[in-house]
Amino acid sequence: MDPEVSTNQNDIFAAPESDLETSADLSLLGAFIGQNNANFYRERFDRFEQGGSPSGWHWPAFFVAPLWLPHRKMWALTLLCWVGLPIVIPIFLSILSGLSVAVAEIVEMFIWIGLWFGFPVIATHLYYRHALKKVELVRQQFSNREQQIQELQRIGGTGIGGLLIGGIFVFVTMLVVGAALFYGEIDITF
Repeated sequence: MDPEVSTNQNDIFAAPESDLETSADLSLLGAFIGQNNANFYRERFDRFEQGGSPSGWHWPAFFVAPLWLPHRKMWALTLLCWVGLPIVIPIFLSILSGLSVAVAEIVEMFIWIGLWFGFPVIATHLYYRHALKKVELVRQQFSNREQQIQELQRIGGTGIGGLLIGGIFVFVTMLVVGAALFYGEIDITF
């Protein structure tokens, strides 16, 4: 057996000996993902590797996407979710409202419903692509397999820091919106 491939029986990302190259890649993906929900991601990543559909349902992404993204250290998508969408969507809607307020409201409803239900469908595949990019970057930076695994374990997995940052952001956002509603800065009458 290739010494670079994990022989640890607890390494659920270790592949059979017959597929050493895939096994090496899966071991690196496993190091990046960490042990939290590793079985869940292994099953889905295997499906993606075999050319399966990138769609599927991801409950945490449905209920708490603003917290799941930083928890999985997907910082670029976190920034897009927290900053980009709240800026871009209102600008787009203000352009539409110049044509028709009713059309803009209907489009807004479909945008938010589409995001709410669309993101959980592709969330796991987005995480898969994110993990592959990180693995490739680490492979380019480090030639030693042990260093690669250590670096992927350091930069990957889940982080309580991401949850704390996400929780604080959501809490502050709720305070700002609540204060704006209370002091009459936002009108939500129908």
